[in-house]
Amino acid sequence: MNTQTHMLMAVAVLLPAASTLARRGQTPKKTAQLAREPMLTGAQITVAALVGALLPDASLFIMFIIAKAQGVADSVIWGEWYFSTTWQRFGALSNSIPIFASVAIIAYWLRVHAFTIGALAALMHCFADLPLHHDDGHPHFWPFSDWIYSSPVSYWDPAHYGNHWSVIELCLAAAMVVFLWLRSTRKISRALLVLAALSYAVVAIFWLTAFG
Repeated sequence: MNTQTHMLMAVAVLLPAASTLARRGQTPKKTAQLAREPMLTGAQITVAALVGALLPDASLFIMFIIAKAQGVADSVIWGEWYFSTTWQRFGALSNSIPIFASVAIIAYWLRVHAFTIGALAALMHCFADLPLHHDDGHPHFWPFSDWIYSSPVSYWDPAHYGNHWSVIELCLAAAMVVFLWLRSTRKISRALLVLAALSYAVVAIFWLTAFG
């Protein structure tokens, strides 16, 4: 999926879930425990979820920035750089389910809630990507395996139902934007949601410009 969809999904799922767990914990018997283990605010949960959902794609953005700084053409970036050994290794590291699962478990055990939320958001990203990459996926079980699942469905390639998935993803994104809009009354939150919605048009224009 597109990065912004992963970010919307992480916030739409983890913010209500974390808030619900926090409310359930606010009982007289757990007051002392909560005092020792303060929960995150809604804004902190949102930031942690956004950062975590972004992490698996971080290597792509770094690669793109470096390549564009060197004047590399878009077709070379995605057709050659992306599949190079160096960037595939970075992609394996930033998309490793075992690594993010380990971080989530350790952070939960240490009661570092922001890292727990971030790791869970990254895991959501990885699991959502698994069925949506045909020939450009990542070894999600690295370092234990270099196996890459080749799905019959691609989130972008028209030859592998990319056009169909794009419609589904846009509908999913619209539903999450509406859901989060109704949950929040803060102007900054709603402004960010508007930007998230507009980003889909920007991405579409970019790909049309880059590859015609």
